[in-house]
Amino acid sequence: MPIRRRPKTGLPVGHLTGGWQAEYGKGDAPRALLKRTEAAIDWDWGATPPAPELDADQFWAHWSGVLVPPESDDYVFHLDAADGARFFLNGLLLADCYNSGPDKLDTPPLHLEKGKRYLATLDFTSHFGQSRCALLWSSKTLRAEPVRALGTGDADGELSPWDSG
Repeated sequence: MPIRRRPKTGLPVGHLTGGWQAEYGKGDAPRALLKRTEAAIDWDWGATPPAPELDADQFWAHWSGVLVPPESDDYVFHLDAADGARFFLNGLLLADCYNSGPDKLDTPPLHLEKGKRYLATLDFTSHFGQSRCALLWSSKTLRAEPVRALGTGDADGELSPWDSG
């Protein structure tokens, strides 16, 4: 069965200018077997591995990228992951369903500034069965959509838990 990208995005995968820097590995192995650039984190692999060199079960993924909000607003990040994931923004843990808990988590609203660079990382693990991982964001002016990163780099300053709206 081929790997399925969720049909709602239709975003290309491969060598892009910008995008999420993705790394994939097996089980507890610390080194990535696969590195690539992806337009969005919006995957539904089902029982199929993300790439032939990985197993359908017992794989991990790490994504990193710089987010630049289109408007200054209070943003909610929506994480949908089976089996486990952790999402960080500027090093602040915003969502944690890595070892147990719900498959879907929404962060509290967080005020982000238009044009400011925020460093995002997402760690994912698949242990068994159906695997999926998606990261979306929404605000008062933005319907929930996949978060697109603009490549890698540094953040513009600090982010604190008190920046929520």
